Amino acid sequence: MDELERIEKRTHCERCGHCCDKGGPALHREDLALFERGVLDYAQVFTLRRGELVEESVEGGLLPLDAELIKIRGQGNHWTCLFYDDDGKQCSIYADRPAECRAFNCWAPDELKAMYRTGRIGRADLVPAGSALREIIDEHEARCSCLRVQELALAFLGGDAAAGRELVETITYDAAFRAAFAERAGVGEEEMNFLFGRPLHVAVGQYGLEVGRENDRYFVRKAAE
Repeated sequence: MDELERIEKRTHCERCGHCCDKGGPALHREDLALFERGVLDYAQVFTLRRGELVEESVEGGLLPLDAELIKIRGQGNHWTCLFYDDDGKQCSIYADRPAECRAFNCWAPDELKAMYRTGRIGRADLVPAGSALREIIDEHEARCSCLRVQELALAFLGGDAAAGRELVETITYDAAFRAAFAERAGVGEEEMNFLFGRPLHVAVGQYGLEVGRENDRYFVRKAAE
């Protein structure tokens, strides 16, 4: 019996941890209360920005985001949900688990499919408009939009050297912006991955590019196949 047949024959959760190993859930409006109650904070989540390519676990395939979303981050360099306890095969915030986790049954995914794209939240739902922090986020977004980075990356791959130079300038600005903010605000990498999304030198990898440094300067090139 293959894995799909085994899942389809289930009638209840067997605590295998497979769903948690694939990554933390995207968050929805009903999950805002988890921040209000202190169950979640900025360091435990990260932002995927509009235009980024993401693996859609429900719909399948690598698709660009038409709106940003917030997800619970993984453990270290792994996708496994931050709150999954592999030794105990359980969720450490099970009583306060997010809406997608409550809706998901691997053997009957219709409930999750029905709510998957509705009411998902972004940074604007967590950082008030007009606040100093929101202004900093907007300043970064204006210079480091993932939509613009995608345009530049694809143009560079098509042979546009000027696009490559602008892409390097944008990656350099992103890195300097993060470093300055971290020093001034005293925040770590995890919290910045919520505030500003993934560093651009990492994010451009999804377009078939790799970023390196030489003589303290960034450069981009087509990734080796």
